[in-house]
Amino acid sequence: MSEELFPPAPREPRFSGRVLLLKLLRILLLVIIGTSLLVAIAMPDYMRAQAWASPTSPAEWLLFQPFELSAEEWESGPHADQGLFFASADGTLLHGAWFPAENPQGVLVFAHGNAGHLQHSTDRAEFLRDRFQLSVLLFDYRGYGLSEGTATVEGALADTRAARAQAAQLAQIPKEQVILMGRSLGGALVAEVASKEEPRALIIESSFRSLQEICRVHFPRLTWLVSADKLNSTAALQRYRGPLLLSHGDADNTIPFSHGQALFQAAAGSKKFVRIPGGDHNDMQSEAYWEELGRFLESLSAAR
Repeated sequence: MSEELFPPAPREPRFSGRVLLLKLLRILLLVIIGTSLLVAIAMPDYMRAQAWASPTSPAEWLLFQPFELSAEEWESGPHADQGLFFASADGTLLHGAWFPAENPQGVLVFAHGNAGHLQHSTDRAEFLRDRFQLSVLLFDYRGYGLSEGTATVEGALADTRAARAQAAQLAQIPKEQVILMGRSLGGALVAEVASKEEPRALIIESSFRSLQEICRVHFPRLTWLVSADKLNSTAALQRYRGPLLLSHGDADNTIPFSHGQALFQAAAGSKKFVRIPGGDHNDMQSEAYWEELGRFLESLSAAR
């Protein structure tokens, strides 16, 4: 990615209108190319045709790739009875799905990645419920699926907090007892939320050090668009003191394995790292990971 995208141009007068126009066209072209590349690398093939977004800044335009979900599609699906709506802090209506366990050993909120919608995570929710007796809340950030609004970083953080409060209400437990789990973008969101209001535990899969650092990996010439403080999970995990389970595939071509290692090194509390051998970004987690997750959850129960 260090190779120059454009050859050096002949020097022109400093305030030439042509120079300014060319610079603007280059920036626009880089943004278009960058967005297309992000869609290509972050989504499975079957999802790409559905992507749509209208965020409010160039950085958020690169980050968020929400998918449309019609009410008819959801209502005709196998999980319509689990569907619900709840409000974020600013009143934005969010779509969720609740998978309660019969004898729950814990309550968990799952925050998905930057593409798709909650219907793509229903198999995971059923698996977590059936294997680990967890009551699981899925939710879509604003602008995703059936949720209202437009995707933004601050909005998605508010939505993650609202989802935790909703899960606590559904399970009739204090929100501090809710486990937060996030994958990719979702990992950065739950890390930031956990650093401000500590959950029962934090589980992060295949996430990045910060939004600026992952932008540096894929779009180095656009890094200036992103604040160093935006979704800075390295700093968030330095503040978080609770139990942490972190995993990352060592063949991840979207978020380098080194990001997972750096996050683990930064974490200040009790922590465990699981390496997924040969795991790429959208690959399933390994059986060794699920076994480690089971031990992690058992340790939470023992600590009560």
